[in-house]
Amino acid sequence: MISMSEKKESEKGSLKSQIWIYGCIAVIVYLLIFYFLQPFDESTATLLRGVNLICLAAVSSLIFILVAHQFNWFNTKTGQIIMLITIGFILWTIAEIIFLGYDAREIFLGIEAPDISEADIFYIAGYVPFAIALFWNIRTIKMKFKHVIMLLWIALSILIFVLIIWIVISFFLVAGEITFINIVLAIYPFEDFIIISLVLVLVLKFRSGEIGKPWGLIIIGFILEAIGDIWFFYEDGVLGTYGPYSLADLCFALGYLAYIAGAFYFRWLYKH
Repeated sequence: MISMSEKKESEKGSLKSQIWIYGCIAVIVYLLIFYFLQPFDESTATLLRGVNLICLAAVSSLIFILVAHQFNWFNTKTGQIIMLITIGFILWTIAEIIFLGYDAREIFLGIEAPDISEADIFYIAGYVPFAIALFWNIRTIKMKFKHVIMLLWIALSILIFVLIIWIVISFFLVAGEITFINIVLAIYPFEDFIIISLVLVLVLKFRSGEIGKPWGLIIIGFILEAIGDIWFFYEDGVLGTYGPYSLADLCFALGYLAYIAGAFYFRWLYKH
């Protein structure tokens, strides 16, 4: 029979697992209201957009630090992968803070935000540990590609690469010149291509069972972030229609939320 203390402990663990699920649902509802009902003026929405992303990036960093601790930091293969992802989130958190700082300066002081800034250094740098983490994770999956799956991965990668090339060419045609600033901005979609290509390998080699579920959520996060980043580049650089209620930012926010959900799943999974 189960003792009363064991029953209470089980109920307590169940309640904790429910809290993070309900918390994620509440954030999703808030984001949908924010981006689709658009309840604020442009200046307020711009500031809130920055605060939203800073909070989500910071929470992603903190929860992945806890997961890395569970896997003994750099002393295990999984710990190394999680730590690399954590470093990426820390870099992106810094970038989000800098980005909001420039937006706030423009709104309150009337000083126009630059096309590129220190934030881009941290955004671009963040892709490096993410890419390494994904590559290492791929190497831990011993299952080999079948020829058909390999051809599918190549076809999808080529298709995405062609799409990105078209977007980048459109960007330079609209810009009318090749400058250092434009080259820096054009780095983003190619980094997204690397992330998407690596993620596609994980999807096509996806492992089953409980361990696959948190990684599935993290993969969704990478996909959403890449889609949002490519759309932001196209909307801002080609169409010139980017605003604080852009669907690109919704993808960023939902991507962070998927990362957080995946990390919480890791926490829950390895406490049992």
